[in-house]
Amino acid sequence: MINLYLNDYSTLYEVPDYFTITQVDKYVDVTIRLQEKDIYSTTLYEDGTGKAYFYGLRQLLAQNMEGRYLTLASLTIYAAHEDGMESYEDKYILFSKVFFYEEQGDFMKNIFLNTRSYYVVPRSLYFPLSLFMDGSEVPGLSGTAVFKMEDGRIYTYDFTRTTYNYNLPHIYYFYLCADAIQRQIEQAEGADSGELGTLVSFSVRAGRRSVTIYVTDEEPAIYFDFRNAFNVSERIFIYGTMKLKTSFARKEASISGHTQFYNMSEERKYEVETVPMSMEEAEWFNEFLGSHYVERELNQDWQPTVLISDISSEISDSAKDLIKMKFSWRYQENARWITTDRYPQQFTAPFNDTFK
Repeated sequence: MINLYLNDYSTLYEVPDYFTITQVDKYVDVTIRLQEKDIYSTTLYEDGTGKAYFYGLRQLLAQNMEGRYLTLASLTIYAAHEDGMESYEDKYILFSKVFFYEEQGDFMKNIFLNTRSYYVVPRSLYFPLSLFMDGSEVPGLSGTAVFKMEDGRIYTYDFTRTTYNYNLPHIYYFYLCADAIQRQIEQAEGADSGELGTLVSFSVRAGRRSVTIYVTDEEPAIYFDFRNAFNVSERIFIYGTMKLKTSFARKEASISGHTQFYNMSEERKYEVETVPMSMEEAEWFNEFLGSHYVERELNQDWQPTVLISDISSEISDSAKDLIKMKFSWRYQENARWITTDRYPQQFTAPFNDTFK
């Protein structure tokens, strides 16, 4: 008998480090199946009292889910005895590197899959917002947008976002952009562009979940996509300064009075220093710095992998100390990446000898 007690939907922190199998005669063959794939099989021998122990379950699931980019996964355990087979199945595991001091099933309906209560985002760029639903809720977002007129008056407008309902446990992504939300509201109100004022912030809700997004016209120094504490994709906009440092390495050889270089290599590395952050932003920034999967979007179809190094992270709650972060990054492929859209067409169409 497999002695493992999990809710229908559990986080990794609810998964015990080990479980036991009782009523074992001599040995039992155990197979762990995660999201339709067998990830581990072994033979366990009873300890003299009819029990067998399986150790390292939580670590096994965590490593496999992170490596396969799984946020939600079905778990099944098979135990084959000499006299038959038994299974422990129909359980779902939600990847999480954080622990919540409340009933796990409740917190899944209380939060988006992030550790933030607010974001500051550029007006024209999209960012993802994800959430877990077990099939009992209707997927969608309701929101309230705050507009500011030139004379300082403030108005609010409601909006919604819907998506396909899978009617089963699923991770839903919503991609939000302040400019797109402003256009949606202007169209719904029958207003011309800019007639309602400027969108300065908006809040979105899904059931008991909520988050506030503040909109800025300041362009970030750079932004990355990374896998967060729930193994879902999140986008971080970094404000501050960035420097490119290029180092060259080469060896020198002389033959018959002639000198030449060989084994030449070049490394391009970017150094970043952020502007001051709040405590919440700094904690989230550490989450980004520690992520195993970081990418930079060059265009819609290509996001090369990025390596983070030379991290300087120190968070203080002192009112006198400003929280700043320093780190370096480089592309995994040590090359200079460019996109074709950085070179606009130089001539009008049809060609008439007129430069832009």
